[in-house]
Amino acid sequence: MNCYNHTDSPAHGICSVCRKALCKSCMAEDMASVCCRGECQTKAKNVEEIIRRALI
Repeated sequence: MNCYNHTDSPAHGICSVCRKALCKSCMAEDMASVCCRGECQTKAKNVEEIIRRALI
């Protein structure tokens, strides 16, 4: 399977938000789960913050 954005690059993960295949350059680096940069990254950060607050 290849990256959704870079069809010549192999995928290294699937975005946990939009479910698209991602190469390493398309993956957000500061996330606990795999997600693409941009809107999906923002959504995933919001979910992580809600979970973090619920655990406190």
